[in-house]
Amino acid sequence: MNRSEKRAAQRLKVSKYAQWIALPQFPDEKILVRPITMYDLLQLQKIERDEQNLWLLVEPLIADWTFTDDDGEKLPLAEDAIRNEIPIAIIGAAIAAAMAHVSGEGRLPFVGTSSSAPSPESHAKPD
Repeated sequence: MNRSEKRAAQRLKVSKYAQWIALPQFPDEKILVRPITMYDLLQLQKIERDEQNLWLLVEPLIADWTFTDDDGEKLPLAEDAIRNEIPIAIIGAAIAAAMAHVSGEGRLPFVGTSSSAPSPESHAKPD
């Protein structure tokens, strides 16, 4: 397995350090943000923000979310759905929140992790 294949395999796993965060624009919804390396963050910041590249931003950042349709069915977190079905407002909010969270730029509410969670104070920027 070469380096890029290993990196892709690692992205598919949701580590114990993945964190659920709330979205300011959608208070009842949460996203599970994958932990990423600084290198990955820098590469993501280089991607042009347009509708054709949304999946390139979503896939490495977001492992899961709680968004549902009008019937209460969970919206799929899949490339086809991101490109064709899910409203851009949802995708944009999720990407912005995840990028702010992983880069340390945002003060997004901490919801918890899939494993032992650090305290919310450890994720807030000092005043």
